Amino acid sequence: MLDEDIDVVIPWVDNTDPIWRDKAKQYIDLTDLDGERFRDYDTIKYTIRSVEYNMPWVHQIFLVTAGQKPSWFVESPKIKIINHDEFIPHEFLPTFSSIVITMFMHLIPEISEKFIVLNDDVFVVNSTKVSDYFRDGLPNDFYIERPTYPLSLNDYYVFNSLYAINQAFSKRDNLTKNLTKKFNFKYGLINNTISLFLSVFRPYLGFYSAHSAQPYLKTSFEECWRLFYDELHQAASHPTRNRLDVTDWLIRYYQLASSKFQASNPRKHKYFELGLMDDNSFKDALYNKKYLDICINDASIKDDSLDLPDKMIDALSKKFNQPSTCEL
Repeated sequence: MLDEDIDVVIPWVDNTDPIWRDKAKQYIDLTDLDGERFRDYDTIKYTIRSVEYNMPWVHQIFLVTAGQKPSWFVESPKIKIINHDEFIPHEFLPTFSSIVITMFMHLIPEISEKFIVLNDDVFVVNSTKVSDYFRDGLPNDFYIERPTYPLSLNDYYVFNSLYAINQAFSKRDNLTKNLTKKFNFKYGLINNTISLFLSVFRPYLGFYSAHSAQPYLKTSFEECWRLFYDELHQAASHPTRNRLDVTDWLIRYYQLASSKFQASNPRKHKYFELGLMDDNSFKDALYNKKYLDICINDASIKDDSLDLPDKMIDALSKKFNQPSTCEL
C-alpha cells in the first residue's frame, strides 16, 4: 500500500438473507427489518459500477457485509468483500447498526490512510480526480454551520455527537484559526451568511451534511477513539441504534472542528428522497456535469409511489450500463 493510495468503503446488507434475518429478528422488529433502513433494491451494483467507471484512481473497493455477498458477485482484484468479524472487535458483534460498522472502518485490514465511505444509495455520476475528494493530504469538506433541532430519533445521535465535540473543542477559540476554511467562497453567500450568524453562539449548534461520498483520514478515526473513547464504546455496545449513541458523523465533525479538511463546494453533491423524487429532476442529475455524486435516500415511500424503485433502477441501469469487474 502506497501513501497516495485511496480506498473506497461501501457498507451493504441483504435483508432477505434468512441467516441474517434469524439473527436480526432477535434485536429488531420484523416490520423494521423490511423498512427503509434495511431493504435492498440491489442498487449496490450501480454504486460499484459508478466507482469503477468514474473513480479509476481508487486503489481498492471494500464491500463491507455481515457474511453476505450479492448473488452476482465474483472475485475481483480491485473489489474485496470484508465481513464484520474481520475488523469489528468480537465483543461488539453481532451488530445491526450502521453507526457501529462505520466507526470501526479504520480497522479494516490494509485500508489506506485516505479513504472514502459511500453508502449503496450514492452514485458517482461524472468522471472524477483525486483532488475532488482530497487535496494536500486532507479530505475535502465544507464547514457550514446549521442549527440542529429535534425532528426524529436520528437527531438524538446528532445532539450527543455535538455535545462531545463541544466538550473537546472551543468554537470561539477555533473560529479565527484557518478562517478561510470557516468562511469560503465555495460555500456560497447564503451558507456563509448563516455560518456567520451562528458564529456568535458559543457552542457548535450543528453542521450541514450532504449525504454524499464522505472522505476520511484513518488517523482521524484513531484520534477520535482516543478523544471520545467512552462515547464510541457505548455506541458500539448497542447492537441496534440507541438514543444514547453518538453518530459516526462524530468523526466528520472532528475533522471539521480540528480543521483537518480542505474547503470544497457542497453544491457538487445532490440529494434526493426516493418517495419525493421528481423523475425528470433525478434523470437530469444523473447526467448533469456539475455533480460529483448523487444520493437517492430510501425515504418517504408511500403506497401511491411504489413504482419509484423500478423507475430508479431503470434509470441507473441506463446510466451505468457496463458490468463491473465483480459481476457474473
